[in-house]
Amino acid sequence: IPAHWHPELELFALLSGKVRINADSESYELRPGEGCFLNTEVVHSFQALGLGECRFHSFVFDPAIVGGFPGSVFDVKFVRPILDSGASFIKLNREDQPFFSALAAGIKACHEEKPGFELTLRDTLSQAVCYVGRQGAFEARKAPSVQEERLKEMLLWIDSHWEEPVGVSELAAAGHISLRECQRVFRRYLAYSPVEYLRRRRLLRAAELLRTTQAPITEIALRCGFGTPSYFAGEFKKLIGKTPQQYRKDAST
Repeated sequence: IPAHWHPELELFALLSGKVRINADSESYELRPGEGCFLNTEVVHSFQALGLGECRFHSFVFDPAIVGGFPGSVFDVKFVRPILDSGASFIKLNREDQPFFSALAAGIKACHEEKPGFELTLRDTLSQAVCYVGRQGAFEARKAPSVQEERLKEMLLWIDSHWEEPVGVSELAAAGHISLRECQRVFRRYLAYSPVEYLRRRRLLRAAELLRTTQAPITEIALRCGFGTPSYFAGEFKKLIGKTPQQYRKDAST
């Protein structure tokens, strides 16, 4: 899952496989039975480690689902402290069973969709958020750094120009920073150089097109910035673990 951010809270539980998460300029590894909490507006990405199956549960939701209207007792006592002063990222281990039990109950409610399941879901998310609130150290939450804001500008620019020939100079210009600073920011927050990140982003976009369209693979390769189908196929298999043809076939079954 490429680098992104959102105004919602996120609760994540890994069921199988191994995952690396880059968040708030740090890198974390999760194994089955572990999970994490991500606060609002934090730049983060997920990468499966290895080529085996990777399964997870994730809730991305508006804090108001738990806190209600601004100024309510639920908002002031439980949600606002996390938004204003809570940690950007909290790793949850197997010992944190109340968190995982709440997520599992929420997933079950969503799957079954029994009458009133929305209230059950709100209750389970409230339990998870309450647990997270007890784990995080509270202090004045730091404002996004200038580097982080520049990174967000460059990531948004990539999403609007991924079909075009893009070099590091254009990317740096979009973030209003020097080439050296551009390299430094990507390494710090995403653990990739700008060129590496752009290639991965194009490959993930190609995977989306393979799943959702019937466009010829050669056309997708060229559209995503790969000069030849053979080069595209090789890079795609390195990242995804399958050839484009096999990936499309498996996605359609």
